[in-house]
Amino acid sequence: MYIVTNRTKKILYNFGIATILIGFVLAFAIAYYWGYSISLYKGYERNWPYSIGLFLGSCFSSTILGLLLMAASEALETLEAICNNIANLEPNQPGKVTEGNSESNNSTYNLFTIANSENTPNLSSGSWICPDCEKVNHSFDQTCSYCGAKKK
Repeated sequence: MYIVTNRTKKILYNFGIATILIGFVLAFAIAYYWGYSISLYKGYERNWPYSIGLFLGSCFSSTILGLLLMAASEALETLEAICNNIANLEPNQPGKVTEGNSESNNSTYNLFTIANSENTPNLSSGSWICPDCEKVNHSFDQTCSYCGAKKK
């Protein structure tokens, strides 16, 4: 499994910024050198609408490419955070069940059901529990999605 380092993310982010900046400089060069029309009687003459179109098109395409690289950097950072969270989780496996010891079977079963029940709040950042019905709601909800009580 390939581990993405902070260096890789910074390289992608900096490469995205450099692509945008170099793209703007090259947009000026492209508009300057390719913005001429060849006329039979006047020789080379600047075609301003064509030059401006070349400049804006070059700026737009380099900006899009740079933003894609910066978004890839953010995606790698988020992916790394998700992988770290998954690595820190413990598998949900009940203990060994033995036939002769019913007391240990019940206690193992009870611990397993308590840990995996819907009543155990699994609060993510900013989530809140309704005081009336004790359901977990998203942080952006102002009222309970189950009973309609307001967030306190």
